[in-house]
Amino acid sequence: MKSTFFKYTIIFVSLFSMFFATSCELDDDEPNGLEDARTKFNGSWMCTEQSQLSYPVTITNNPQNSSEVYINNFNLFGKDEYVVAKIAGFSMSIPDQKACSTYDVSGNGQMSSNKKDIVLQYTVKDGANTETINANYTKQ
Repeated sequence: MKSTFFKYTIIFVSLFSMFFATSCELDDDEPNGLEDARTKFNGSWMCTEQSQLSYPVTITNNPQNSSEVYINNFNLFGKDEYVVAKIAGFSMSIPDQKACSTYDVSGNGQMSSNKKDIVLQYTVKDGANTETINANYTKQ
């Protein structure tokens, strides 16, 4: 009797383990089974500042850091100039940094739930003046 009970217990545990092992497989399309939070920020955007000045910006992943993106043409500094922003969920933060070797910039932003707009507030300091800018990025 003990032998039969033990045999069925082993079979049950094996089948149960196989069920959970296959249900926890990772999705091959996403590293570690998780979506890269930066993906929704990538692409071409039209920046419109509160002054109604509009210009294109491009957001791309920083290949050296899995939580950062580059914002090219930030503040109309030029398409070859960029600032680094950290991404967490739908939030973007621009830590204090130098842009164009001249300006100190920092700021924060929030992407809309439809992933088509980013509201961004940042400061630009040129040594003598500090400008606070409210900008809206619209996905192109």
